[in-house]
Amino acid sequence: MNGPNGAELSWDCPGAGTWTWDRSHFPLPLTAIYADLHGAATEGFTSAFAEYGIPARTYAERGVHGVPYARVLPLVAPESNRKPPPAGVLRLVMRLHPEFRKRAANARRVMAEQPWRDALRRWREEDGPDWVRANAALQAEDLAGMDDRSLAEYIRRVHAHAAKACIVHFTLTGPELIPIGLLILAGREHGLSDTDILVALAGTSPSTRTPDLSGRPWQLVTGYDLDALSVSELSEVMGRAATRVGDPSPGATPDDVLGQVVVPSSRAVLTELLEVAASAYALREENGPVLMQWPIGLLRRALLEVGRRAGVGAVAVEATMAEILDYLEGGGVLEGEELLGRAARRRHVAAEAPVSLGVAEPPAPTALMPAAQARITDAILAAKAALFDRTVTGTLSGTGVGTVAYRGTARVALQVEDALLTSHTTTSGWSCIRTY
Repeated sequence: MNGPNGAELSWDCPGAGTWTWDRSHFPLPLTAIYADLHGAATEGFTSAFAEYGIPARTYAERGVHGVPYARVLPLVAPESNRKPPPAGVLRLVMRLHPEFRKRAANARRVMAEQPWRDALRRWREEDGPDWVRANAALQAEDLAGMDDRSLAEYIRRVHAHAAKACIVHFTLTGPELIPIGLLILAGREHGLSDTDILVALAGTSPSTRTPDLSGRPWQLVTGYDLDALSVSELSEVMGRAATRVGDPSPGATPDDVLGQVVVPSSRAVLTELLEVAASAYALREENGPVLMQWPIGLLRRALLEVGRRAGVGAVAVEATMAEILDYLEGGGVLEGEELLGRAARRRHVAAEAPVSLGVAEPPAPTALMPAAQARITDAILAAKAALFDRTVTGTLSGTGVGTVAYRGTARVALQVEDALLTSHTTTSGWSCIRTY
């Protein structure tokens, strides 16, 4: 595999185990400034894993030619490719090793107290509105009226704001995934498929049913990185309600799905789990835009202003933070051709990059874990598989977004601006587009 200058690209694994590229969130290698920001994800995951008793160190991300490869790091020997010990030994380790014991105790507490309920309430009533206000305050500042040094200071403030928001976003992994996963597990135990559960959850999030983007012109829509487009940049697309293919299809209701469960007591259990999972699903749909796509969009706005002043346009997002600040404060120059070359290189690398690197790893040994810890881990794995890892095989099926038949060329889209009918996976950023 060769780079743009003819040099061969080497795809060495960044560590022990299997490292995977999440193309649904990042179809291209990361821009330099965003790569620095997204490094905060590990801090958020580390905190969430410890709080909820997950028997893993963190969800680590390491770049190879800018491509973000990720892996769940084990608590013990994260940099070793040695085979795990026999099941009997591993079971003892999970009960005797101090850190495993601490995580198991946290898991028991979490299952008993269900702290995700309070986290969901806080997001809905306190934290979410606070972040919306903070984003709006930064958005209200007039960039065109700032001199270069004031703009540099603004960029520093927005960068710090976005980094903090990124950490918070990933600390919400537990409240976001565990309730959905517990519902999926209970559904399986009562004869419902994962698809049944997702159908019951469909449309429960207000941001999916009626996306309200008023007051958020700089929230990113087409992705998470700085090269994604914002609401204001897609205003024509966002406003063309006439392109809807009929009214939104109502699909099956939660009552339709849970009505398949004959035993009343079992149906009552699932109904309660569904209520909490619906709040978690709403959190999933809302916190990504508020904590990631809007703050990053504000940073994009500032970089576009730099690009306007420097005469390089939107490719200013390819610059490093040092180059941006040197231009604004030190008399440096932003070279348009160099920045265009970086953008081209990222596209080239994406075409060459393998989806995964490293050696195969066995699945998480949840059967060997203490009961509460096993349930939480299984719940997260079930939610992740249902929401992020679904693939299409054979005949396409699903819930349509309209009621009028449409005939045309179907395209599998990696980026939202390319989407016509179907895609393998989506992120919360797609919701406001898919309504149209």
